[in-house]
Amino acid sequence: METNYNVSELKNDIYNCIKAGASAVQVLNLLYRNETFVAKESTLWDFKYELNTDNSSLAKVIKLICSFYNSYGGYIIYGVQETIKDKEFLPTKFDIDNIKPAQITSLLENHIDQTIEITFSKTKIKYKNQDFDIGVIHVPYRDKKQSSPAKFIKEAKKNKKNG
Repeated sequence: METNYNVSELKNDIYNCIKAGASAVQVLNLLYRNETFVAKESTLWDFKYELNTDNSSLAKVIKLICSFYNSYGGYIIYGVQETIKDKEFLPTKFDIDNIKPAQITSLLENHIDQTIEITFSKTKIKYKNQDFDIGVIHVPYRDKKQSSPAKFIKEAKKNKKNG
């Protein structure tokens, strides 16, 4: 387990990635080194084992995206499992096709009062001579001077405009 990293520098680097809209590869170059993930989650990134397609799991993703958007933006990184609490994160096999950006975008449009333009990118990493899929959702930085925090709504935006 690699512990030789400066948390402040890492957060600053990830924050710059968020503002630039960096892809999965760029983010993983910071968080995955020498076949080891940084043993820390943050207000800027969150590791997830997989994305289930049930309503409860999708609702949690929408809530997490909204939370990231309302703070600094961030990355949700799928295909990483916490094996030792707060100490070890390892790649894991999962069905990357369960991550459907169009479905997530539609849910955001229907349940959040403003547009959050997420992007999804995927890559593969090597761990012990095996390839692992990694999926990364980028939640953009919100300019706090230009837009208010996103809020949940009961009705879809489309229904409000039409009705």
